[in-house]
Amino acid sequence: MPIQLYKEYLSSDGAALTCSLVAFHPRQGEMPFFSWTDWTRQGPGITRTGITPPFMRTAWDAKRPWAITDDPESMRTRSYYIDEDGMEMDLRLSAGETPCGGASAGSERRGLFYKRYLDGSRGGGVHTHQFRMRYPRKTLVGQIGCADTTMNLWHVAFVRDGDTPKFLYLEDEPIRDREYPCLVRWRKGSKDAGLSFEERVRFSPDPVPHVPPVWVDEKDRSDDVEFAVSGKPLVNKDGKQIPFNQVTHFFRDLRHLFSMPKLTPASQIGHPVVMFGQPITADLWLGEKQLLDDVNLQRAACRGPVLLDRLYGGLSVTRAYLQEVLLAAGYTESTGSVERQPGQFWIDQSGSGFEIYFKAATYPWNILAVGRYAKKDKKDEPVILSFVFGGNSGRTHFTLQEAVDKLLEQAAENRIELRGAVLLDEGGDVFQKVRYGGRGKLEATPLDPLPPNGLFACQRRLVRCCFFFARG
Repeated sequence: MPIQLYKEYLSSDGAALTCSLVAFHPRQGEMPFFSWTDWTRQGPGITRTGITPPFMRTAWDAKRPWAITDDPESMRTRSYYIDEDGMEMDLRLSAGETPCGGASAGSERRGLFYKRYLDGSRGGGVHTHQFRMRYPRKTLVGQIGCADTTMNLWHVAFVRDGDTPKFLYLEDEPIRDREYPCLVRWRKGSKDAGLSFEERVRFSPDPVPHVPPVWVDEKDRSDDVEFAVSGKPLVNKDGKQIPFNQVTHFFRDLRHLFSMPKLTPASQIGHPVVMFGQPITADLWLGEKQLLDDVNLQRAACRGPVLLDRLYGGLSVTRAYLQEVLLAAGYTESTGSVERQPGQFWIDQSGSGFEIYFKAATYPWNILAVGRYAKKDKKDEPVILSFVFGGNSGRTHFTLQEAVDKLLEQAAENRIELRGAVLLDEGGDVFQKVRYGGRGKLEATPLDPLPPNGLFACQRRLVRCCFFFARG
């Protein structure tokens, strides 16, 4: 049965956890499965430009297929409920109830919640329902998110729907031209049975003669692979951390790497400002556009201070406004002429440049790792580790480096030799549900101290993809 190897509480009363490490054991029949929505091939994903809030094309709207929305709830259209609890929560919210606190949802949101509930109640839009239909003889013992798949570039998958192979990727994804780091589930009979981390996976979704659909390490492994899911690589096959500055391009939301000051006027900043040629109407983040435009700048920002421009791309903020934004975000002005420390900035008083040493971002994290036991009683037995970290997105608790350090520390303490680890999702998408002891419902790990009533379904209710663990 799944074992919780480590947990750490957020508070002394045990109301929530900051992290939970759970081990699944393939040799005991606890095998991984992958679940996805019917919104699969070449759908719209989240677009980030740095000059607008994140948005998505409304391809699901027959009357406005080329319109866009920046509403986070609308962008979950065609996603599936994590489980039945989320579906019931949407029904309550659609009726104007406030089980999660705060004000009642407006009429447009209530309509959205009710439509989603109807879609889910017809049996198709719930991941747990889909799993039971695909694998009626399996018993669920765990479920974790994989929410970035088909939501962000670089996050793709190859799956089998019965005997039918499918590829999951965004309409803008150059899937034929990229090599992906993936978690690979090998089919029964393969010498590599189980789940492994592979750094070099290529896909060819086109039925081209003599071109295999799945390559691993430059070999045709199409018949051997049950599924392959890409993610942000954190630990390599030798058990060593992969430096962040070498994987920044996998992070389309750079706020997960860097603590970016919010450009939106804070309460203590009273004067209006125009950014990127328009008045501010939503949240924008300092440096996001310039970093998105330059991968080398992203990599440099992982290791030290970088030079940015307060007029870049039409940003056009004054020095005084820039200073207030940085101070409001908890950055301090450097008094030295050369050296900077994390969390410090320096503004050029004669030009438009400024120097900033970004602090590391703090977020909830969802890491899936593979490895083998080194202890005598389980020598070389494969193990799959689900490590989740809670907190308030962008505000409190673990940085990604701290999360990786904790993973390496706990692997060593439990005599596990890591053979790879990936980051699957971050922020409100992070969840972990486990059936301990083989009885009862899957138990949700409380990761976030909010909402105060502790309802799991008050957090993220829908994702496009997720992992299941089940016994035969």
